Amino acid sequence: MDDLPETFNLPPELRAKVAVITDKYRLSLAMQMAGELSDAGVDMPTAFQITVGELVTAAARMGMLGALGIEKREPRQDLWMKRAAESFDDARRWFTDWQASEEPDLG
Repeated sequence: MDDLPETFNLPPELRAKVAVITDKYRLSLAMQMAGELSDAGVDMPTAFQITVGELVTAAARMGMLGALGIEKREPRQDLWMKRAAESFDDARRWFTDWQASEEPDLG
């Protein structure tokens, strides 16, 4: 399995479509879940923590379905951890930029 690429490649026109779709859902699903938890009586910090945990679990399960279920290969934990670190750094940059903007965009 070492011959598999670390990431997938998409043609530019498909990558643009993917960006529109992922931008549409990326934060809105999380905010909806946290909001519903808050409406149910969970304090907002805990609602955010629950939401993060559940979305990470969902992402891991989707990854397992893709790797083991569809591609019939073992998932690479090293690549998962690398991508998780990259995502964390990206989120920190996003938050810093978001705080600095005059009209923050949650997208």
